[in-house]
Amino acid sequence: MAALGLPVQRVSYDLDGWDAVGRRLTVRGAVVRMEGFRTAQPHTVTMIGPDRARIRLLVIPPATPGGAARAAMRAAARTGSTTTVENILEWNNVAVRHAPTLPDRRVAFFYDDGVAS
Repeated sequence: MAALGLPVQRVSYDLDGWDAVGRRLTVRGAVVRMEGFRTAQPHTVTMIGPDRARIRLLVIPPATPGGAARAAMRAAARTGSTTTVENILEWNNVAVRHAPTLPDRRVAFFYDDGVAS
């Protein structure tokens, strides 16, 4: 979101897919609220900014081979795509843990600046 000129105010994530984190993090001097949900889409993290602006990020498991990871990221970044997260990962041979079935949610945008915070 910072690349779009918007501050990140909250981050939501799947409680079953991530280790527990503090409820607040300070990133570059700004407080970011961390919100875990059992109903959140596995393999995604949603960043929320001002006026509830949202960007959902596809999270590729770290052990994924480079070619499969790049293919999945390209598929997620396609403008106007209506492909589900599960299909993007499956069709690009990305191994994932099985999670409970959730309502169909689609990835609208992928962004990765390569910086871990």
